[in-house]
Amino acid sequence: MRTVLLLSCLLPGAVLCAQPYTQALWPVDTVRNITYGWDTTYLGGIDTLKLDLFRPVGDGNTHRPVLVAVHGGAWVGGTRQDLWSICHAAAQRGYVAATISYRLRHHVPQNVSISLGVDPCVYLPDSAELLRALYRAQQDLKGAIRFLKGRSAQDSTNACTVFLYGESAGAITSLTAAFLDEAGERPAACGALPAVPDPNLLLGGCHVTGLPLTAAQRSRPDLGPVDGDLMLNGTDARVAGIAAMYGALPIMALAEDWMQGPDTPAVFLYHQPCDAIVPNGTAPLLRDLSAYCAGGTWWSMHYPWSAGSAVLAQVLGSKLLASIQDAAVCNAVLGQFPFSFNCINVAQNGSFHYVNQAAVVVDSVFKAFSPVIVATEALPCGTTAIADSHPSARALLFPNPTVDALTVVLPDGIRAAQARLCDATGRVLRSVRMQGGRNMIDVTGLGNGAYILMFEDAPLPTEQVIVAR
Repeated sequence: MRTVLLLSCLLPGAVLCAQPYTQALWPVDTVRNITYGWDTTYLGGIDTLKLDLFRPVGDGNTHRPVLVAVHGGAWVGGTRQDLWSICHAAAQRGYVAATISYRLRHHVPQNVSISLGVDPCVYLPDSAELLRALYRAQQDLKGAIRFLKGRSAQDSTNACTVFLYGESAGAITSLTAAFLDEAGERPAACGALPAVPDPNLLLGGCHVTGLPLTAAQRSRPDLGPVDGDLMLNGTDARVAGIAAMYGALPIMALAEDWMQGPDTPAVFLYHQPCDAIVPNGTAPLLRDLSAYCAGGTWWSMHYPWSAGSAVLAQVLGSKLLASIQDAAVCNAVLGQFPFSFNCINVAQNGSFHYVNQAAVVVDSVFKAFSPVIVATEALPCGTTAIADSHPSARALLFPNPTVDALTVVLPDGIRAAQARLCDATGRVLRSVRMQGGRNMIDVTGLGNGAYILMFEDAPLPTEQVIVAR
């Protein structure tokens, strides 16, 4: 049985009969591997963040809605290619759609057993690590949203009709990016924490640099503001709606009222009630998978508590577009015989962690978003500058590409900054203390290629530097 709650009148004046952006009408143009920023990994290296863009061809619309798709994978796996199909479907319907990569992985503990066949990368030394991985991901997503808003004219989009689509960890990331929007809501776990010990050698696959880790790699620095520092281009990361497939929010979101406010987006929720990975109710992530398939072993005990779709649907009120509680597969399995909900059934049914009848559900998402687009298009739209603590000013770099030396001019208001020029692994090649006015970075001896210029103690975005001899 599938229980659906659909609110047909989200906003006054919403046009429901026309249903624009719901039919697959247009061919699609795809541009892949677009870099939208760089940021620091959990080991202190540099991650190049990319997205793939899907645009309709021949629609003649200069105010297209935008869909940003965020893949799942427990913040340790998954790729943006996983959501090519949803982006293609969106572009056919008139959206400009992007599927993004974001920073993955987190620290793992010492001396854990992998005899249960569990991917060692899912082990956590403490609950802070998953919250920090989620926090980094939502910072990246906000940067991608600002990047896409910043190229609104290039893509013929409406910066005020941006929507998110996420699955699993991607749904949690999408919900968090939309609702974690005030400095006072930042989880304490995302500040500076004591360093972690070196992980067990058996877990080396989780670390791209091998073992042992250096002191710098084991450190856990402050992760910065909730908005992150990617693409501070004068736009904001607000969205009009979210489709969260088997997602959740950290339990603190309820206590701290993350979801309240005039700019709360509309939300579409989907969940199988017996999901063993992301609970539909209130419980720690992965609790049921551990209980059914690993005897309740300790490896899942550091996962933070979450509020799943059934709980969020009660809190969202008029902002809830739809809540699909799809119990068809759960009831079929649970009705077979007593005690049938075991590891075999979990394994055979994908942990009940997927969209059943995906084509029908995806079609429902676009139908739910349609009146939101129509209502939003009728309102004045202007991109709102982000908080003053995150200026959009950039350092002036020239020449770029460069051969021997790079000139850096700090923007007005920035009197000094510590600049680091790094390679793609995060290795610091040059460190220069800069003052207002012109500064020089010597790049002699560096090979051809792309390098990353980061500012440690000034609110300036990361820049790419090209050395071409």
